[in-house]
Amino acid sequence: MNKVHFVDTCVLDNLLNVPGWNQEHDRIIDEYKQYSDNGDIFVLPVAVLVETGNHIAQARYNNYEIATKFVNLIRG
Repeated sequence: MNKVHFVDTCVLDNLLNVPGWNQEHDRIIDEYKQYSDNGDIFVLPVAVLVETGNHIAQARYNNYEIATKFVNLIRG
């Protein structure tokens, strides 16, 4: 049976590797791959999208690159 996971801002920041918000990047990537391989479902609340966008905007470098990844992730 597939599980449903609500993605929090800290998880999305780590998945996108947002500077200053990515302390657990490797662990989160490993967990995400495991859940994804199991066919689990991910839910992204709108507030998480807004907060992550704000963190990307505040990043000191790679803003455009990270924002592009963010858009591609949301578009699917």
